[in-house]
Amino acid sequence: MNKFNKMLDDNMFFRKSFLKKAAFWMYALFFMAMLLIFKWHWLTAYFMIIYISLTIGPVLFFYYQREIYKKHDWKQYITFYPIERFMTLCFTPSTLGVFLIAYLCCFNKINAFVLAIIFVLPMLGIGLRPNCFNDKSRNNNSLGYRPFIYLGLSMLLCYIGFPQVIFEHNVINQTILCAITCLGFLALIFPDKGSNLLRFNNKTEKGFLLYIILIFIVFFIVFHFTNSGFYLKIYLNTW
Repeated sequence: MNKFNKMLDDNMFFRKSFLKKAAFWMYALFFMAMLLIFKWHWLTAYFMIIYISLTIGPVLFFYYQREIYKKHDWKQYITFYPIERFMTLCFTPSTLGVFLIAYLCCFNKINAFVLAIIFVLPMLGIGLRPNCFNDKSRNNNSLGYRPFIYLGLSMLLCYIGFPQVIFEHNVINQTILCAITCLGFLALIFPDKGSNLLRFNNKTEKGFLLYIILIFIVFFIVFHFTNSGFYLKIYLNTW
């Protein structure tokens, strides 16, 4: 129990003194491990940047957790939609690590850039919309606009759509694919606006399923008529 008292305060938040020591040793040990493996090679700095970018978001979240919870009047140990949205925003710097890992693995700047976009756009889109992805959307215990669900769906749509724009050679098809991917992405990031436009409630489970099915049906119909499946195979095989 004494060990836990050193880690946590009376409100069960991590003590900042403990987090400072933990972060120091976390980064110091990783740096020493990279030195042992790569010596004073450029890969040491490369992997250090990757490690920092992948972890800095959660580290800062836990360091300022007390202030964040107090400002937004959140309660500890209860899953709220705003917490999911905020954690999504915290992981946005991780896209730099994803980009660097992808670039190192495939040495293809286009693939690495597209993969980074697939991650960063949904994260920023969800994270910067506090008025939509919050607990107020859960009226009468309905599903509402859950950040993690819309994050996964928007990443899936971006993963399917944006590579086609890069590898499509026909300018007209390229323009159509870019437009339909952006519209589908915006529909997932602005579900509240989509609900007003389509005149039905997409906060319930049935409304949510209908809304998502409509988005992906329209997307795949356009995707099919531009004959872009071939380019998706090329993109997947270039890794």
